[in-house]
Amino acid sequence: MSPSEVGAQVGKVLANREVRSTLDAVRAAGSEVRYVAVDVQDAAALRSALDEVRSAWGPITALVHGAGVLADKLIAEKTPEQFDRVFDTKVAGLRALLSATAGDPLRWVVLFSSVAARTGNNGQCDYAMANEVLNKVAAAERHARGVTFVAKSIGWGPWEGGMVTPALKARFDQMGVALIPLAEGARRFVDEITAAPGEVETVVGGAMGEGPLGSKTTATVMSVEVAVDQGSHPYLTDHRVAGKPVLPVALAIEWMARAARAFRPAAGAMRLRDLKVLRGIKLDHYESGGHRFTLLGAAKAGGGRRRVGDRAARQGQRAALQRHRGRERRRPATGRALGQPEARSVDPRGRL
Repeated sequence: MSPSEVGAQVGKVLANREVRSTLDAVRAAGSEVRYVAVDVQDAAALRSALDEVRSAWGPITALVHGAGVLADKLIAEKTPEQFDRVFDTKVAGLRALLSATAGDPLRWVVLFSSVAARTGNNGQCDYAMANEVLNKVAAAERHARGVTFVAKSIGWGPWEGGMVTPALKARFDQMGVALIPLAEGARRFVDEITAAPGEVETVVGGAMGEGPLGSKTTATVMSVEVAVDQGSHPYLTDHRVAGKPVLPVALAIEWMARAARAFRPAAGAMRLRDLKVLRGIKLDHYESGGHRFTLLGAAKAGGGRRRVGDRAARQGQRAALQRHRGRERRRPATGRALGQPEARSVDPRGRL
């Protein structure tokens, strides 16, 4: 046998040991568990396996789709077969699962997506595409099944285990990609399905940056935060679109100008340019907890000027891991009402 074949066999043995250990831990905690090996894309085999589960335990009420494989190669080097294997494991597998449970009273569906769907990663065009499809399917399921249905698509960063081999971990260390500890990832999984059932698409990882897989950048970043709720900004009660309070662009411009002045108090005249409103920011929690907005400033390449932009954040998130929803960056609230922005240095990995 070649070294690679030996390595593959060893990997299977270790994986089986881990499965048995996990099953023993679940049973020791007082739960029943059943482990069935089946190709998630094989609709007939999947239905047969689930029929056995129904016979033993009754209808299926929850679904977690965590299947995934990798075949990292640049687009020019990737074969159609490699693409299909990666893409179909996620997408066709989900289609088969939803079809096989169409008659069950599902209460929630959780999909394991990836941060690669948000930031991309070299050699993972198929993986990024598949995970973005999962994100949108989760949103469609929530819309179709109603507001009481919990649909989650969690864009995980890399974990300290699972698909992350020691060689891949070394590569992530070189890239500056923080890994998620297993215990912390498990806790965040529980938090996602219990603490915020109304939010569909999230990204959870280590300290998130702007590079591939949220890798950190080397730029110096300054940050200020502004809290917005019914008490701090009562006039926004009358600034609504389709019944929802929205953030006025004029207010965002004022925040950016004040933040820039706080970043560089000795600077002369300022000017605002290249402002684009890509979409409105709805204040969904204006009357129930409020929002927290983070404004980030970075030194412009080749000069001492700083560029300032904002990111939306909602009150109540934990600081252990950076967590993101859509294109709005969420940071933990401190409970401190913010008026005049205060400048402070932050780790550049705290940017999305």
